[in-house]
Amino acid sequence: MGSVRQHFNNFADRLFTGYANLVVRFTALVGGLGVLLAVAFALGLLVTDVDKRNVNELWTDLDSRLVDEMKEFERYYGGLTRKLTSVVSSASSEGVLFNISDNDAPVGATGNGMAALQESMAVWANVTFTYDNNVYSYNDVCERPVVPVPFRRSQSSADLYWRFAQCMQADSGFTRYIYPTARLQFPTLPAAYTPVEEGWGIDEFPCSRASALDCFREGQEVDWPSALRELGDIAFPLATAVNSTYTTVHNQIANTPVEVPGLPPLTVSQLVLSGQLVPCWFASSTGNVDCLEPRTNVSNQAELVTAVTLALRSLIAPTIGVLDLFDTSGRLRMAVTTPLVANVIDFLPATTNQTDVELLAEQATRILLTSVGMAAGNDPVLAPLLLYLDFNRAVDGGTVGNTTIGATCLSVAALAQAGVAPSADPALQVRALIIELVGAAQFFSSIGFYWRPSYKTMTPGQIVEHINDAANSQLNPAVRGSRTACIFGQVKCCQAWNGAFLGTSIYSSGIARPQRQNVSGTGFSSLSLSAITLIRSGWEDYHHNNPVWQDQLEERYPSVSWTSEERREDLARAFDQKLTDDWLRLYQREAGTGYGAGEMFSALRFDFATGNSLTDILEQAGSVEGSLLGLSYGVMAVLVFISLGNYGTALLKIGNREELELAMVNSHGILGLFGLATIAISSAAGIGFASYVQVTLNGISVNLAPFVSLGLGIDDMFVLAHTMTALNDRSRSVKDNMGAVMRLAGPSVCLTSVANAAAFILIYPVPIAAVRQLVLVLMISVLINLLFLFLIFVPLMVYDMRRNHANRMDVIFTKASKANKSSTPEEANTMMARFIDKVYAPLLSNTIAKIVIVLLFTAFCAVMLWNGIVNTEQGLRTSDIALRDTYQRDLARLTETTITIQKSNLLFIARDRQFSDVNAQQRMLDLLDALEPSPHIVQGTRLHDLNFLSNSTASILAFYNLQQQALAQFDCPDANVNVPINSTFCYNFFFPIWFARIGTLLTPYLYCQHHATGERVPCMHRDAVLTVARTNYYFDNLVEHQTYLDAITDVRSRVDPFNNNDIRTFSIGYIFYFWEQYFDIEITLISAIGYGLLGVFVITFLFQLNPWLSIIVCFIILMIDIQLIGLMRPMDVKLNAISIANLVISIGMAVEFTAHYARAFLLAQGSRNQRMKIALHEMLQPMINGALSTIIALSVLSANQFPFFRRYYALTYVVMVLVAFANGLILLPVVLSLVGPPAREVDDKSGTYRMNELNNGGESQNGTMKKPIEAAATEEKTTELA
Repeated sequence: MGSVRQHFNNFADRLFTGYANLVVRFTALVGGLGVLLAVAFALGLLVTDVDKRNVNELWTDLDSRLVDEMKEFERYYGGLTRKLTSVVSSASSEGVLFNISDNDAPVGATGNGMAALQESMAVWANVTFTYDNNVYSYNDVCERPVVPVPFRRSQSSADLYWRFAQCMQADSGFTRYIYPTARLQFPTLPAAYTPVEEGWGIDEFPCSRASALDCFREGQEVDWPSALRELGDIAFPLATAVNSTYTTVHNQIANTPVEVPGLPPLTVSQLVLSGQLVPCWFASSTGNVDCLEPRTNVSNQAELVTAVTLALRSLIAPTIGVLDLFDTSGRLRMAVTTPLVANVIDFLPATTNQTDVELLAEQATRILLTSVGMAAGNDPVLAPLLLYLDFNRAVDGGTVGNTTIGATCLSVAALAQAGVAPSADPALQVRALIIELVGAAQFFSSIGFYWRPSYKTMTPGQIVEHINDAANSQLNPAVRGSRTACIFGQVKCCQAWNGAFLGTSIYSSGIARPQRQNVSGTGFSSLSLSAITLIRSGWEDYHHNNPVWQDQLEERYPSVSWTSEERREDLARAFDQKLTDDWLRLYQREAGTGYGAGEMFSALRFDFATGNSLTDILEQAGSVEGSLLGLSYGVMAVLVFISLGNYGTALLKIGNREELELAMVNSHGILGLFGLATIAISSAAGIGFASYVQVTLNGISVNLAPFVSLGLGIDDMFVLAHTMTALNDRSRSVKDNMGAVMRLAGPSVCLTSVANAAAFILIYPVPIAAVRQLVLVLMISVLINLLFLFLIFVPLMVYDMRRNHANRMDVIFTKASKANKSSTPEEANTMMARFIDKVYAPLLSNTIAKIVIVLLFTAFCAVMLWNGIVNTEQGLRTSDIALRDTYQRDLARLTETTITIQKSNLLFIARDRQFSDVNAQQRMLDLLDALEPSPHIVQGTRLHDLNFLSNSTASILAFYNLQQQALAQFDCPDANVNVPINSTFCYNFFFPIWFARIGTLLTPYLYCQHHATGERVPCMHRDAVLTVARTNYYFDNLVEHQTYLDAITDVRSRVDPFNNNDIRTFSIGYIFYFWEQYFDIEITLISAIGYGLLGVFVITFLFQLNPWLSIIVCFIILMIDIQLIGLMRPMDVKLNAISIANLVISIGMAVEFTAHYARAFLLAQGSRNQRMKIALHEMLQPMINGALSTIIALSVLSANQFPFFRRYYALTYVVMVLVAFANGLILLPVVLSLVGPPAREVDDKSGTYRMNELNNGGESQNGTMKKPIEAAATEEKTTELA
């Protein structure tokens, strides 16, 4: 090993001496080359591409499962949606918006929370902004359902709705068919009914949202399109006519016993089926009949109906279609009447004439068809007859053609038959059209606002009661999910505009939020709020990479190219910025907003967040204010100028010109300023070079790299400058002096820089994207800094040494009046030498002092280790980052304490692109059932309602169930909302029908691919197959840090078992992005420190070939990191990816304060105490200068307005420098004086390692202590080797 060391040392001597000679000979050339390279590298800043991923993605654990899940989610949906939130709460100390005991007056009479929320939503709905010469609005960016084809303007089906609306005018009598009777407690049409206009159609749906306003009728006053308002008048009655849930909802009524004179007790249903009760829409030959009045003029009607049923079933066969039963006037054809009469004649008196028999047969048929429509709407044959009959029959006994209304109604049937192939069965064709027409109307019957109460007519107490009742009805399994029960007023509900049930905590919060308690005998839990403290609205905008959004933009603005990701992101951010500006006026209580002094909402407060909010505060909090950065560099420039200058001595000698000039000659302030400038341009060059080699940058690395480069570079610069002043013997040539300087300081500077680079690059395996990007930039920065210290600063040192040898004064560069040939070291350094000789070295050499220092540092380290393990908190909340008195921080505080919900996504990916597989469908249904009971998910919502497959109104199984009888001709198996389609053929056949008719409502949640190529295509594409679907749900009760981790763990435990060969599924959302890192944060921390120490050990060993010294250095650095971890809690710094990045940087700082000294100790000769003293002479002054400059410069940055920046950067780095300095220049000298390695062997030929030449090695420059030191060194060396 000794021979290897000697060869390595000799090689290093020759290398650094040769470089010094080169620089001395070609100073301008080397310096000019360095400047040109630095400028060229710095120009890379112009092409710097900062990673624009969401900041939270940068802190994701790359070794976790989340990485693959993120990639899959982004592949299909671009990324997480951009969230918008508006919140209204009370500004009073009580903090109550609505109190259940307040029933004095309706809230509509005064300014109130609901009106304030509505106003904030109106601000959102009125946002317009200009981008690329086009005017955009909220409609262009928000996530929204796509209008199904049958409802779009200029579509034949939309026209069919218009025609149907004419049939439903109040004076047509047709409405009585839709609303049979008040006795059945059906709602009635508004008194002033206006049908939709010709050409009616829906251009677009409202944005998807969840709002407290949606619990009330006023929800339609914000962004509810006029076409949907018009449809709202007819959608409900239309759905009532054909919705199979009609019967389910009214079974109680239908099964109510009714007493009819002369007959045994029968239910309403039995009476209808028997003909004893005639619905109001039936018109007899003798006139109109009142609703549900007993009819006794025909005996044995039950038997009559039975006979007619048998006759109709025998008639309706493949040879006779449904349309053939009636003529154009709506009368039964004779071909039908004759066999009917033959079947019923036995039930009639013998005196009954033929005409009466025919009328009674027709009447019996209509009674039967009516009963089918009312009680058996899914009858495979007879159900289509009901609508067809009334479309083709003049209402109220009129004749088709005699009235405009009759003709319009008849045209519906004509439209239905248009384009029907002659071979097509008219019955199936009519049924298909009716299903197409009214199947989607089931959806529209629940999305309207006409059935919801108006908050303006309610007292505050009634509002609270309504929300309590809605919450409890949605928690009741017997009611939950029944939209019809809500519509008919059987229960109170809060639903989004699209019919999805809203859990209470999604849109409101109450005082003393109650625990869910099981209500005995009901099987469900109850909620009861005594008061409501805040209400909110939430929207989601498309992620800019969502392919559905790109499709919509290309459709709406075909002249603009939307292939650019940057263009789409800029558009999304432009909307968010405009909305932020508008909402800020409400938040800041500007006059005229309603929140100004004395205005309607002055007693309320408004909070909000947009898609830009989180990204903006993270970028702002992690960035440095330009003014503070400039001030920091200015302060550091002054300190460097003073530290390397000799101006204190010059001031003392101001009365003695010769001594004053001598002090100015020995000053190096200008060199220090140029050195600082070198480090500054090196920092810029490092980031620029990183851009050239395509290292991914992020805001944190771009902002931190200059500070780290400055902190590390300033120490190296001081080491070089101090070594030059110490070895600058004017009796020797510049060449000899620079050779000595570079032989001694060059390897030390290279050691620390390369050790830092190795530490940073070995930290790269730490699985956090932002940390990886940071360490790459730091590695490049320290190496670039090293390069330009040698290429720029070393030539500057040559120029400065020439100035000194030429007897020219610093700053003014004029010659001193008297030549100075003295080789005496500069007085500023002898002052430090006297302090070391008289005070510091004797103190550290004292045995008792050594023991005390070791014990104190050991105890402090132990306490910090305990404190770090026990008391260090994890996490990073938005409120920790956001600036005080900003809208971001205020909303963050609400979100973290009151609005404790977070939206998430459940993704389903079909294996081999086959959702048609029944097993894949069944696992999806089972998974929804398994996840819904999670205690971490908002109660009162049904995941099935939000899923494309299950029992949402727009789901494929619900629509399949409606069409099931029509599909029977294809031998398609039965299915319902909870039973999958057990036929690949039927699923594939039915999917495009479903999607075109109503499935487009779920377009934002679906991803389709070409069945052959696998490329992404719109789901409307004829070759599209559905391969990916997502379902939204809400986490709840997310308050403490651990609750986030528990929620993630619980959901995954429920979801993971459902992954198999049929389906891949996982959950993903913002809480996964932010909190995934904390599952293994301790391992990440240990890995980062371990890899860093490994890098330091390897490089220090390679440079010094002394493993024991490398171990000691790494041990001290480990102690530094442990102490910093323990100090995190007192600094109010939490353990997260940012603090881990800081601990990574601390390794670099620690290297600067340990490796320089350790190498100086290794090179020094003499006893350990003498070597400690010599090493202190060499390194204490530059280390103090570097530490002091860095601390004062960072202290200036503590004026940053962000508490986050002050804690995580300014304060942390100051403490980092102090701890590293204390351990490196107090503890390390003591440890090395006790157990340090032997001195490196002296080579008399080179004289490189004669450390006593530096700073006297004792009391004088002329080597008076040289021989005693060498003698002592020889004696101690013998002892150590023994």
